[in-house]
Amino acid sequence: MLFSSFEFLLAIPVAYATLVAANLYSQRAFLLALIALSLIFYAWFRAEYVLILIVSAVWNYLFAASIEQFPDKRIIGLGVTANVLMLVAFKYLNFIIENANLVLGQTWPQIFVVLPIALSFITFEQISFLSDVRNKRVQRGDFVSYLAFVTLFPKLIAGPIIRYRELLPQLSSARRITAEQLFTGFCLFCLGLFKKTVLADNMGSIVDPSVTSLGEGVIKQIDAICAIVAYSLQIFFDFSGYSEMALGLAWMFGIRLPVNFFSPYRSSSIIEFWRRWHITLSSFLRDYIYIPLGGNRRGALRTFVNLLIVMLVGGIWHGAAWTFVAWGCLHGLALIANHAWRQLPWSETCSRNRGLKFAGWAVTSMVILAAWVLFRAPSFGVAGNWFASIWQNHAQPAYMVSNRQLLLVSALTLWVIILPNIPTLFRIEWDRDRIDWTKPVGIAPVSLSLAALSALALSISVIAMARGQHNAFIYFQF
Repeated sequence: MLFSSFEFLLAIPVAYATLVAANLYSQRAFLLALIALSLIFYAWFRAEYVLILIVSAVWNYLFAASIEQFPDKRIIGLGVTANVLMLVAFKYLNFIIENANLVLGQTWPQIFVVLPIALSFITFEQISFLSDVRNKRVQRGDFVSYLAFVTLFPKLIAGPIIRYRELLPQLSSARRITAEQLFTGFCLFCLGLFKKTVLADNMGSIVDPSVTSLGEGVIKQIDAICAIVAYSLQIFFDFSGYSEMALGLAWMFGIRLPVNFFSPYRSSSIIEFWRRWHITLSSFLRDYIYIPLGGNRRGALRTFVNLLIVMLVGGIWHGAAWTFVAWGCLHGLALIANHAWRQLPWSETCSRNRGLKFAGWAVTSMVILAAWVLFRAPSFGVAGNWFASIWQNHAQPAYMVSNRQLLLVSALTLWVIILPNIPTLFRIEWDRDRIDWTKPVGIAPVSLSLAALSALALSISVIAMARGQHNAFIYFQF
């Protein structure tokens, strides 16, 4: 069920009342109610998704039991391989067949497979669970707690990517759901809903016609530039809006999730960007791929190779297309260049110079925007037309961005660059490495101004939802 749908807005009071009543009865009843609600929301898309989700949870829990009893690398290797193979079967099988046909000159038919929503996110969470059990960072606990972790509906569809050791203490302890939690959580949900339905979807109305026109050839330079800036705003507002809605929903029920964005477009380096964009994915790639590969402990060359491998994995994780691989490769090369620059003796001095820091922001922004072209384009042909349109002005009037749309893009660009991200209104600590997950989060107290802002955001969002078609979140496809 889409968070940005009327059905979900009507379901929130029912879900909240159910969880509060179950919580008053017992902690176990709360977890069972949470699992039931999560499965209902997940089954709203396709009922068969639920069976896949439960089977995945059961076999990973059994793998964890084997790992606890026999902490052998072969067992965890088998568990990780099983998760990867399931992801390959549903997400990459047709991509593999298509490329095999091209290379081998065959005509093998593609297989109709429906990709279960959120499978990529679930796979990463399952892999981190098995790894943490193997390294004794967490015990597997009882199955009910684990199933509640896997199915938790605020984060199930599009993250944040949660680690079991972060959530288990919250699921295992008794909770006190307060009116302040309900208020602050609902306010954050409303602000995230506004980001999605009003800001992201309006940016999509600029991007989609432009990409369609680019599929036929080059377009005017101003249209191409406006389209890529609009897409950078669309994906930010869409994904950060979802993440904030997830944070708000979970906090309404007394569960704390990590912040996933922290003003990424204000970054003055690509390293800083990945510490601010999709923070939970960045930390997963660092802890479970980059560090096991050797990190930066085996010399500069091996560090650069590891960085490129990590970003290639991050690229293919997003989608079964070579454009995503190219997107990951571009970010990997940018990270390599950034790390190489930091090894120079004068780099630290330059980082304190305001003019050079602004230059770093400008270069970083250009790299990010160029990478978004590859991320959004359905093919290299479209990406090539997009780059050609940006580089040189063309006379074809295939699509014309209106002055009103151009003004909206400009205003939102300034807003994203200058103002901090919305979660800072709630004083939520964003650096997950410094979080004590056993303590309650510090959130801003109830305020009349925040209530008024949230009410206004909700009202405008409802109007936007009533006037337009509901668009799925961009990261649903991943």
